[in-house]
Amino acid sequence: MVGPKDKSENAKVSTGRLGFTLGELTPQIIADKHLNGVKGLYIKEVDPNGLAADVRPNEIIAGEVVTRINRVPVATLADFQHVVDSLKPGDAIVLNLSRYDRSSNRVVQRIVQFTYQ
Repeated sequence: MVGPKDKSENAKVSTGRLGFTLGELTPQIIADKHLNGVKGLYIKEVDPNGLAADVRPNEIIAGEVVTRINRVPVATLADFQHVVDSLKPGDAIVLNLSRYDRSSNRVVQRIVQFTYQ
């Protein structure tokens, strides 16, 4: 029997109300996206009707990597889900994001903040 944790560890997880779908970084994604040394969760898609797109339009982009949420490093989908499950409406969400920037030929980091609703 496969439990919920087994499914989330091997698949992608939709962050539901937050409005984006995450997947764990694979060696292939790391190589393809030039993300050597980056640890976190890959943003597979962003729901244009989700909370993140509503409060921060075009700030969270598919292809970026969430390295931390609310100061907590996330390496697995379970890590991320644990933080999201503890949120209440009105709580701040602070995402540390990384992506490869072709113009500077390096990984750049930034922070996006919004309120959980």
